[in-house]
Amino acid sequence: MPDRSRLRRGVRGVRRRAAGGRRRVARALATVVAAAVSAAPAPVVDRTRRAVTALGRRFPAVSLALRNLSRQRLRAGLAALGIVIGVFAVVALGMLGTALQTAATDELGGLGNQVIVSPAAESGEEALNSRDLAAVERAAAGRGTVIPLKSTGGTVSGGGGQTVAQVYGTTNPRPLFGDAPGVPDYHRQGALVGADVAGALDLRVGSQVTIESNTYRVVAVLPPQSSITPLRADSAVVLPPGEFATDGFSQVVVQADSGVTPTPSPAGSASASTSANGGSRCSR
Repeated sequence: MPDRSRLRRGVRGVRRRAAGGRRRVARALATVVAAAVSAAPAPVVDRTRRAVTALGRRFPAVSLALRNLSRQRLRAGLAALGIVIGVFAVVALGMLGTALQTAATDELGGLGNQVIVSPAAESGEEALNSRDLAAVERAAAGRGTVIPLKSTGGTVSGGGGQTVAQVYGTTNPRPLFGDAPGVPDYHRQGALVGADVAGALDLRVGSQVTIESNTYRVVAVLPPQSSITPLRADSAVVLPPGEFATDGFSQVVVQADSGVTPTPSPAGSASASTSANGGSRCSR
């Protein structure tokens, strides 16, 4: 049997040594704190003590929280690090979303720079009047060129052939159909024919075309359409608007000046939708 008294003496010795170690650590910490306090200016130490005391009295929960944080420094540090990482992740995701939205807007903005305003089917109107045109011009002021259009479909004959074409009427064809040789700044007479119509009927400048029993002289052949636009320029014939029997306009086109698609809103009830070929359509 082991000697119990010797075992007890050994345990008491271990405890005394442990207690002595704790006392030495406490004395060392007290020495460090005392040195720090003595090194600091007295007014600063007094103000700090008074502030801590006042804070503890007025907000006991804050004082308790500070004590708990000082006791669990590793846990508090990890919690603060998690909060910092979370905030950084939220900010990074927000910046990424903004960058993606900007990039998508820039890409889609290059697909088309035209807005087409036309009468809505539910309105019962078949044409836009001068009041609608004035409203579009006010909305697009400083953003683009407003071009009223009259349009219809028709059969075009010439050069011994015949084809179906989209017939437009406007006095300002250059912004919409290009500045090919012969395209006038102000369209008063004659016909401008698209590349497909000219190829199908073997037309050139000076040729004669007949549209619904009316004959016109070809003053220019439009260049092939290279940009995305709701207007079918290649299969179109452009006439002066006075050749149409209607007084109103079938549609109003807003050609943006800077490549950023404007969004005019004409007077009266209107709805806007994006066309699949890059333009936008606003219905009255």
